[in-house]
Amino acid sequence: MIIQCTLSLPQQSIWDYAKKITTLPPLPAYIAKRSAHIIREGTDHQVIVLYEFGKSNLSEAMEYICKQLACLQDGSEFCLSVHSCGSHLWSLKLDKNVEV
Repeated sequence: MIIQCTLSLPQQSIWDYAKKITTLPPLPAYIAKRSAHIIREGTDHQVIVLYEFGKSNLSEAMEYICKQLACLQDGSEFCLSVHSCGSHLWSLKLDKNVEV
């Protein structure tokens, strides 16, 4: 299974968030980070991250990833979107579509 997370944040905050991300605890062994992309959209940036894990771990993985990324919110403009994308092959196609 794949979870796609999209974080939207202001351009001036991108380096602050990059520093915060390096301080997050490591992912559990059953979750693998597969891809990360940054896309500029006007004055904002979108950070798109794909996580992969076994189907039996869907609820645990979703909860862990959401809690971990929610820790990045600091009151400034920040938007987090999390979606389960299903199978690995479908998400690889998605991954190629979002590369810039």
